Amino acid sequence: MLLLLVAAAGLLWLSVATFGETLGFSDLTRRASFVIAYLLFQVITVAIIELASVGNHLNATTVTIAWAGVVLVGLIVCWPVLTSVVRPPRHRATERETRRGATVDQVVVGVVLAGFLGGLLVTGWLYRPANTDSHAYHLARVEHWIQAKSVGPFAAHFLAQVELAPLSSYQFTSLKLLTGTDRWDGYLALWAAAVCVLGTSELARRLGLSGPGQAFTAILTVTVPNLVLEATSTTNNLFGASIGLGALVVLTSGLGRGGWISRGIALGAVLGLAELAKGTLVVMVGPAAAVLVAVAVVRLWRERGPLVVLRTSAGALTVGALAVGVVAGPFLYRNFTLFGGLGGPVTDSTIVSDPSASGAASNVVRSISAQFLVGGEEGVLHAFSRAVTSVLKRLYDLVGHTGSRNYVFQPDTSPFDSRDWSVSSRFEDVGANPWHVLLIVASLVILSICVLTGRRSMRLPLALALALCLGFVGFAVTAKWSIYATRYYLPLLVLWCPLIAVAFGQLAPRLLSRGASRIVGVLLVVAALPLLLNNYTRSLIHDDWRHDSELEAYFARSGSADGDAARQLAADYADLTAAIARSSCDELGLANWVAIEYPLWVGLQQRGWEGTIDDVYVDNASRSLERRDFRPCAVIVDTSTTFPGVKRPPETIPGLSPTQYGSLTLFLDPATAT
Repeated sequence: MLLLLVAAAGLLWLSVATFGETLGFSDLTRRASFVIAYLLFQVITVAIIELASVGNHLNATTVTIAWAGVVLVGLIVCWPVLTSVVRPPRHRATERETRRGATVDQVVVGVVLAGFLGGLLVTGWLYRPANTDSHAYHLARVEHWIQAKSVGPFAAHFLAQVELAPLSSYQFTSLKLLTGTDRWDGYLALWAAAVCVLGTSELARRLGLSGPGQAFTAILTVTVPNLVLEATSTTNNLFGASIGLGALVVLTSGLGRGGWISRGIALGAVLGLAELAKGTLVVMVGPAAAVLVAVAVVRLWRERGPLVVLRTSAGALTVGALAVGVVAGPFLYRNFTLFGGLGGPVTDSTIVSDPSASGAASNVVRSISAQFLVGGEEGVLHAFSRAVTSVLKRLYDLVGHTGSRNYVFQPDTSPFDSRDWSVSSRFEDVGANPWHVLLIVASLVILSICVLTGRRSMRLPLALALALCLGFVGFAVTAKWSIYATRYYLPLLVLWCPLIAVAFGQLAPRLLSRGASRIVGVLLVVAALPLLLNNYTRSLIHDDWRHDSELEAYFARSGSADGDAARQLAADYADLTAAIARSSCDELGLANWVAIEYPLWVGLQQRGWEGTIDDVYVDNASRSLERRDFRPCAVIVDTSTTFPGVKRPPETIPGLSPTQYGSLTLFLDPATAT
């Protein structure tokens, strides 16, 4: 059934490329069509998952029929194109021009991109999901949804399973129902990475760069460290980056026959996707999108006058608002009903509640410094990291730093410490992007000089650059500092890539510009290779994909020399799930937040257990959703999740006998044990 999704994606791409004018987009290249088709695929996924959830019909049959219908409609729409022997002249011309204009640099870039793609394809196949956030909520809630046959809220100790942006989990749900496995989950992030690479090179073209500049943009994008680390992950930062990039592609596309009405619908749909993809996107990418909207309005004002602008804006805003409601409305309504707002306690815990100038400045400095945490305890990278972070530490002290929990989510981690960062910089949950940050600073200087010296063509790139800086500051000052927030800036780093390429294109003479791009490109590829080949969680150098059991594959680094703790954890989960599967119990309760929950589902499914898993003893906003008819004959307590804010688990449960499996305690009804 995986072919259904592949066929649907391909037909959507062909449909957009063929009928882009009718859909409201003119002069679309294949790359632009690919990005817009990707956005359309996301909208259709949301529609299928949400509609199937009405009446609790979210199951394999419903989703299969729905995607089969999408493929059927796509075949009908694209049939004349599919059966045509001669391709549209526009595409044939584009292909001829591409072949004629391909340079040695572009061929080399193509080889590099193919190499990265090949490495990531192998990585995605070898490794199963082992990300902590995915175990805690991205994939755990997928299992709850499939069990309930609905994406409606449910009683959960960890409210992130209910509250946080669900778009990536919608994709995982659709994929799991169609294939029955999580084998392909990592490739969804790889698809998003491909969208980022193709989309940024397309934006570079729209900003006036020729083939070599577009190729340089692709290299800049594919070597963003956090993109490489997350390209086969089940986290959602790359989803956010792909949706944010898609918004700018939509905004910079020419108007088709639908005019501003179709554009309003498209923008509203993308805004809805942004809300579903990552809650940070509006703050980060919103300023850049606002710049492009302002440019479009000014141009329309000059060409058609104020009355047309007002009429057009009113119509676009109306249909855009409706599109936002259609795409994101059901999820936001559920949150509002449960929490009394669009977000809940998890969101509130990450936001600065009482901001101050010094606290805001401190978080900005911390956020920048975290991007330079690379290298081991000594060596060139260590010296470079210390040189940069030492300067930032002095600035941090100067602005009047604070370690208050009002500004810091995890106050025990300092981005200025002199320590071994070689693991965290290769770890998808953290990462670091020092080289791209340096390029951003250099590009900002170059673009500013260009505008000050009268290059009018650089005004828009500079405005976008400043808008992305505003997005960075906006997030840094409103969100509590955490070392794990480093990866959240991935959408901004991706969107900066075409602007970096534009800035380097302004270097004179042209030989200097091209030479600088080549040198930077080579250095970035060399710097990214360790991340591609030796991702801490999913290494191609070490045989970390070899495991003693199927379940062990879900515990990061469990097969490596330093993975003894992970192997023991996997063994504990295997023994616990075996005990439940051997019993006659078919109702399992989770008495508190089980931080590594998803492997419980996987372990029980591997052993053929077909019971029900629900959270019990819930004491948060979702407690009203706890099933009153649920009578668990087995209950699991996780004694490792006892830090502040997490409910203390019960020490005894009447009628159930405890057995310890590492940090997990299984309370089982003796009458069901075998």
